[in-house]
Amino acid sequence: MKKILLVILASVSIGAIIFLYYNFRIAEKVQYNGPIEKIKIAAYKGERSSLIYIAKEKGFFQDNGIEVEILDNDSGVRSVQSINNSEVDIATAAEYPLVSDILENENNLKIFGAIDFVKAYEVIANKNSGINSIEDLRGKKIGLKKKSEADFLFGVFLTSHNIADNEVGIIDLEPTNAAEKIANGEIDAAVVCDPYTNILKNYLGNNLADWDVQPNRNFYHLLFAKADYINKNPELVKRFLIALIQAEKYINSHLLDSQLIVERNIGVDLKYLQRVWDKNNFSVSLDQSLVLTMEDESRWRISKEQLNRKSPNYLNYLDFKILDNIDSSRVTIIR
Repeated sequence: MKKILLVILASVSIGAIIFLYYNFRIAEKVQYNGPIEKIKIAAYKGERSSLIYIAKEKGFFQDNGIEVEILDNDSGVRSVQSINNSEVDIATAAEYPLVSDILENENNLKIFGAIDFVKAYEVIANKNSGINSIEDLRGKKIGLKKKSEADFLFGVFLTSHNIADNEVGIIDLEPTNAAEKIANGEIDAAVVCDPYTNILKNYLGNNLADWDVQPNRNFYHLLFAKADYINKNPELVKRFLIALIQAEKYINSHLLDSQLIVERNIGVDLKYLQRVWDKNNFSVSLDQSLVLTMEDESRWRISKEQLNRKSPNYLNYLDFKILDNIDSSRVTIIR
């Protein structure tokens, strides 16, 4: 009996050692001896892309045999266009721009990871336009990027406050132009996310009125590529994800240095970055709630625009095999 117990204890100990060693190896530098391969990525220029900036600056991509070129974007809509036009290999976006594109084009895009789960969107209004309450948004010109996460979130926001879509004027807006458009009176308010919320708040000062448009829900910041690219480069994509997992672990152990890296890359004040940092959940994952969120957003878009189609099966637009192979605990999708 004692021998059996000793064998069981030894087996458990060996298993624990293997588990700890495996996770330690992901967290530490990986010895890669193959050729350096290039990846061009379209990434949102904001704190949601923190894992990418950290992985590049700390050499995690290089350690995994990857040379990364980052193309800054100010919206997920533009990221989707970059992939569809074959301008980049990989891109980042919230889920709604992908839902919109899938509904319109039934494309061959594949989501293979999330790198943030975040709350960041607000309505930023100019009091000089006569906006002091949510009710005052009626009849006003609201700037937002159409088909972006802002489009969906603001639509839900209006419904929750009993304001019909036709009671506001929606102006398609590039977030980088929000302050200029408010200044010249082209729009009365904008629906933007960090860090553009901070820019507008600083610009408006005492003339600011603002509201949270996602009080009860976060959105994902996703990694995606064409299915053909992932199928042809599974090991490269795997090493790319491992580098991001290393960056995630680096944040957990070197918070201030991580924030300083992001500050340099997106050009914001450190105090601002530290103030909004906890809105983000930097983790490489694929969660079941992502599928449910995309289905919810899909039904909303179909209903709003009375599209003559059914919601697609979003499992067909997910590639969870690679992340599952790295660390199955990071994938909770039922399949």
